[in-house]
Amino acid sequence: MSGAEGYSRIVGPRRLSVCGSAGFCFGVGRAVDMAMSLTEALPEVYCAGPLVHNGRVLEELQARGLRIAGDLSEVPPNAHILIRSHGASRELRQSLEGRPVTDATCPCVARIHDIVRRAGPDTHILMLGDPEHPEVRATASWCRSVSVFDGPEALETLSRAHPEWESMSLIAVAQTTASLVLWEVCVDFLKKAYTNAQILDTICHATSMRQQEAAAMSAQTDVMFVVGDRKSSNTNRLAGVCERAVLIQSADELDGYRSEILSSGHIGITAGASTPASTIKEVVEKMTEEMKKAEQAAGPETTREIAAPAEDAAAAENLDPAEEAAPAEETVSAETEPVAAPDAVDP
Repeated sequence: MSGAEGYSRIVGPRRLSVCGSAGFCFGVGRAVDMAMSLTEALPEVYCAGPLVHNGRVLEELQARGLRIAGDLSEVPPNAHILIRSHGASRELRQSLEGRPVTDATCPCVARIHDIVRRAGPDTHILMLGDPEHPEVRATASWCRSVSVFDGPEALETLSRAHPEWESMSLIAVAQTTASLVLWEVCVDFLKKAYTNAQILDTICHATSMRQQEAAAMSAQTDVMFVVGDRKSSNTNRLAGVCERAVLIQSADELDGYRSEILSSGHIGITAGASTPASTIKEVVEKMTEEMKKAEQAAGPETTREIAAPAEDAAAAENLDPAEEAAPAEETVSAETEPVAAPDAVDP
């Protein structure tokens, strides 16, 4: 669904809007397609760690024959190995030499590996990211010298502890799914503190756009439902940029948020980069059904009182009907209309 046009569903007085950027990003879709092709063609395919951070996707791939290996010792000598989308460490790459391998590393992650690998012997790498995330651990392994920090405060602490950085060659990069807001604060600090730092924007363009669209929609809605695996870094980042966010992994969890759904006039939905379209659709359909049930129970009189014609509403506020924000089509039941995504930023 990522890259598609967003849409809204309107049930009586309630509106449900879905971000166009919700769902698989290019890197995840590419990795999943590779895994599916390999499991169709080969008898034994092992992935060096979870291919992506989504339990449902992994279950479906494992049902097709993909096996997840925590260590190479678990993989038979002649079995085909798939490198996960988060990339492989230097040590793992060396261990895989001479073995049948397919590389599903996200191209954005591979770009960072190339940057740090080509850095000069006296260059120190500064990396914004989660030190325990597999992408960050893999990237750090390709650096001769590296400091990883999870935000501006950690960066400033490291800076005070390393006065020698002022005279060193520095390259600053970020985890591909890092928070755009945190990165911008870090960049501002680095520009002021180090004229010798080469600052490279390595946050995935799709991640930036997804965060911006989610934040913009969140400002216009009563609650934002963020759909994705709780182990997913980019899903948690999305929840972090949204106001009044609720993170769910599947439609099954909506039963616990019925009051939030029915007490909200406008609900927004976005999803992490490893969330399949089927999961998003299930959430939208179940939420729509809850709204329909509430509307049927309320009766037609309640609906008419809440969703007054635009002309009447504008008159009550002494506004020109053409400038009134609530269109008459709000009273249409479960119709679908496009929602324009915000302008994308340069990668």
